[in-house]
Parts: sequence; structure tokens; C-alpha cells
Amino acid sequence: MKNTNKLLLLFLITFASIPTAFALYEGSRADLEKFAKTGKCEECNLKNFDLRELIKDLLKEDKDREINLKGSNLEGVDLREAYLPDANLEKTNLRHANLQFTFLVGANLENADLRFANLRGTELSYANVKWTNLKRTIIITKSYDKTCLKNTVLDPAKFFSSRLWRFRNKMY
Repeated sequence: MKNTNKLLLLFLITFASIPTAFALYEGSRADLEKFAKTGKCEECNLKNFDLRELIKDLLKEDKDREINLKGSNLEGVDLREAYLPDANLEKTNLRHANLQFTFLVGANLENADLRFANLRGTELSYANVKWTNLKRTIIITKSYDKTCLKNTVLDPAKFFSSRLWRFRNKMY
């Protein structure tokens, strides 16, 4: 009886760990293919994907291509050094996303969830971050010129070496 219990336990431990191995990329491959073709994918699940090369390829074909991921789940995505001017990221889940040195000038991040995201060196000039949740976000950036922060949840975002303090009483 004891051997049976040990075998059962070993079986459960072995097969319980298999889903964890495949959970690294939890996003939808179909959504990824759709985005790769058009640069548009509203309400898609691209969780944990590395989208850097894909975006580079999209913009090589057409540098003025509109990137639209409105309402998508981009939790944990890697967008380091991505070029996303005027991108539509409204109502997007970007929790735990890596946006280091990403170019988001003029991007629409209204109602986005950026909790725990890394925005070190991200260019946000003219971006719309109204109603955006930036709790526990790391922000080390050089420019917030004309960035709209109206009704944005900022506390306790970390603003290391930023010039955001100028907008403290001037949220427009």
C-alpha cells in the first residue's frame, strides 16, 4: 500500500509540473499571427510574448503602420526599445511589462494598467495616460513634455530621476 501511495505521489508531482513548463507563453498563437500580419489586434491575448522583433518587422514593411492593441492582454510582454509612436494601447493590460527605452511618443495609454511595469528610459512625450494605473511602476525617463496625466493613479509609482514633479499641480 505504501509503494502505491509513493507511486501515485510521484505521478502527481511529475504531471503537475508539465503545465508550468508550457505556461511561459500564455498568450494566443492565433492572436500573435493576427498581430504579425496587420499590426492590429484589439482585445488579443499576447501575454508574456516578446514582441520586439515582430514590431521591428512590421515597421520595416511600413514605417507609418498604425499599431493598435486596444483592450489587449499584454501582461509580461517584452517591448524593450520598441518604436511605437501614436500606438493605441487604450484599456490594455501591461502589468509586469518590460517597456525599457520604448518610444511611446503620442501613444494612447488611456485606462491602461501599467502596474509593476518597467518604464525606464521610456519616451512618453505627448502620450495620453489619463486614467492609467501606474501603481508600483518604475519610471526613469527623460521627457514628459505634454504628457497628459489627468486622473492617473500615480501612487506609489517610482519616479527616479524624472522631471514629472513639474506636473505635480498641473495635471491637464
